[in-house]
Amino acid sequence: MTWDEEDENLFRYFEFDVRKPFTPVMKQHLISTGKIYKFLQRVDECCTRYTGYFPDGVSAYDPYFFVFETKYEDFVIDLFSELPTCSWFFKVGETLLVLAHLVREYFRINRACMSDIARLPLLSLTRSLLESGIVKSEKHALVEYWGIK
Repeated sequence: MTWDEEDENLFRYFEFDVRKPFTPVMKQHLISTGKIYKFLQRVDECCTRYTGYFPDGVSAYDPYFFVFETKYEDFVIDLFSELPTCSWFFKVGETLLVLAHLVREYFRINRACMSDIARLPLLSLTRSLLESGIVKSEKHALVEYWGIK
């Protein structure tokens, strides 16, 4: 796959919205419309795109990251797929990684509850998975990130 400086500029420009007008990026980086159309045609070959589902808007949810060691990956994936928002699943070696979005209001209203993250309902579920032997080990974290422009 070839990826030049123009591709990088186009990626940065269209990263969060491929419906943007062409003119600003054409003027700023002196890129032809032909190059833009070729980039947009092959973006699926070079990039991973996904559409998340957040019924109450993305700001209503907090992302949590889970790391599981399990022989029952399909079960764990099915379980986390029952959440009312989208979850993403990755496999690295024998480890299952899950990025799940949980409704913020359930966890942020009571600051005392946040001081003991293990009391969150989903974490009680992971504890049950450990106790039943479905999961060998589990780690989790609240994801914090900021957009950089």
